[in-house]
Amino acid sequence: MGLPSELTRRRPDVLQAEARLHAATAEVGVATAAFYPDITLAGNMGTESFSAADFFSLPAKQFSVGPTLNVPVFEGGRLISTLQFRKAAQREAVLTWRNTVLNAWREVDDAMTAYAKAQSTHSLTEQSFFQNRAAFNAARERYQQGATDYLNVVATEAALLSSQSALSISQTRTETTLVALYRALGGGWQYAETPSSASHS
Repeated sequence: MGLPSELTRRRPDVLQAEARLHAATAEVGVATAAFYPDITLAGNMGTESFSAADFFSLPAKQFSVGPTLNVPVFEGGRLISTLQFRKAAQREAVLTWRNTVLNAWREVDDAMTAYAKAQSTHSLTEQSFFQNRAAFNAARERYQQGATDYLNVVATEAALLSSQSALSISQTRTETTLVALYRALGGGWQYAETPSSASHS
């Protein structure tokens, strides 16, 4: 049974680790941007006049438009320390995310193995149940026809009841391992019901 790798991203622990990684990466970007000059465009207009008569004339008006440059010259040590700290936090977030994803896939692989094994066992148990049921029906029919004694009917019925109990236990185990797989994937996985499980539901 194969599953798309995107399914593990639905797990809460993987989502949380991924969010922390994105946040740490963004912080590195912010710390890096702090090294660049801060340029602010500003404009102002003033007036200069020497008499009331020409106060509103065009030559009396002053315009000033230009950038304001703020260079972090004396903050280099602090900025470098901040950047190094953010990069270290990002590396830690990467390791945490990687370990979280690997652990998630290990749990998924274990759950898939257990589910596949339970399905295989259930299939064999189901075959045994059908065989014992057929044997019981045949023994009962032969007894009714007088072709065999009642002890044969009792023996085949006991085998049928035993296999029926084993089938019920096997079905429960299969469903339990499927739930474990569902939980390992973080939920939200839709699966197709097998004909055997549908017939015994």
